[in-house]
Amino acid sequence: MTQAIAIVQRNRHTSQVFLAIASIFVAIYILSVISIVRETSIRAHAEAEISKLASNVGDLEFAYISMKNNLKEINLADSGLVPVSELSYISRSGNATALAITSIKTQ
Repeated sequence: MTQAIAIVQRNRHTSQVFLAIASIFVAIYILSVISIVRETSIRAHAEAEISKLASNVGDLEFAYISMKNNLKEINLADSGLVPVSELSYISRSGNATALAITSIKTQ
């Protein structure tokens, strides 16, 4: 009879160890599923944000091109830009150590 009790107790101990190991695997599985769902949600949010920003860049490019195409002397004068009669710039020829100031008359 004592042998039967020892076997039952051993089986109970084995069952408890198996249950503990199974519980750990179930917990790991649940945490993995939660992590996958969270990462998928973050990726979907990031993709939506990227799409929105790309659309904004497209709108800004369109505005820039339309403004660039509509530049006229009248618009430039309103911004303080006026045609110059003489254009000056500094240059250095080849390996020279001195700089030269060059002026060009514009029309």
